[in-house]
Amino acid sequence: METTIEPTVAVSRGRRIAFNVLLALLVVFAIGFGLFSMIGGAAGVADREAHRFHDLEGGMGLVVLLGIPAVTMFRDPSRRVAEMQLVILYMVAIHIAMALSAKYSPFILPFVVVIAALAVLHPARDRLLRMNGPSWPIVALTVAAAAPLVAYALGQAELQRNDPGTLHAEEDHWMTQASIALLFVLGGLLTALRGSG
Repeated sequence: METTIEPTVAVSRGRRIAFNVLLALLVVFAIGFGLFSMIGGAAGVADREAHRFHDLEGGMGLVVLLGIPAVTMFRDPSRRVAEMQLVILYMVAIHIAMALSAKYSPFILPFVVVIAALAVLHPARDRLLRMNGPSWPIVALTVAAAAPLVAYALGQAELQRNDPGTLHAEEDHWMTQASIALLFVLGGLLTALRGSG
């Protein structure tokens, strides 16, 4: 398989500044809130003891799957298409999980607005949806891995729907678990379809 490096795309100064400001906002919020959740989960704060695993998992998801890809885009974002695709897929996975859980979390709205604006302002926005054709061996691996991940996501979404008022349901922990599983499936599909990133 041949890898081609796309040339750097020239964009206006204003667009680049707007992109960087929104990117900084996303980084601060994703990494800041993620670290806050991870530290709280690791410390096992008394009133958060029951949430320890979910706080750690949710925090790591924000830092590793949203914050770090966003940080890498500060340097030549026109060559960081895969990172922007992952950030978009993070939101897609969360929205699928919310639909399956029959619950919308208003906490997500600022992320949606910022990520949508970043996609519009991205220097290589024309390549964000471009796919280079499937890699059949990776398609097969993704489909094989998807079965248990989708089953897990459906089970977590069912817990979110059918467990209202409990400690974990109130904080959307089951929905978060479902979204992380779905993100792995979506990431595998993006890789299998050989996105332009």
